[in-house]
Amino acid sequence: MNAAREQGANVIVLEKSPENEKGGNSAYTHGSIRFAYNSIEDLIQIMPDLTTEEIENTDLGIYSEENFYDDLCRLSEYRTDPELSSLLASKSLKR
Repeated sequence: MNAAREQGANVIVLEKSPENEKGGNSAYTHGSIRFAYNSIEDLIQIMPDLTTEEIENTDLGIYSEENFYDDLCRLSEYRTDPELSSLLASKSLKR
């Protein structure tokens, strides 16, 4: 979707499902998303309202592109497309 936008395309994503199944995977993820990050500075980009106290009292570690890619492979039981998974992992934080 982002690649299409970067090339100038207008993009709309539509989902159709029975009413009791609406929301797709968000029912399982509780609205969470996964992305690679290497430092608190990366996280501050998407959570600019973090307070100094929250930053000092929370150890969020890192979640590298390599870890993200490995998880995609492992969780899909290695049935994921390597090229697309690599692209997803490397572009996951980009806005």
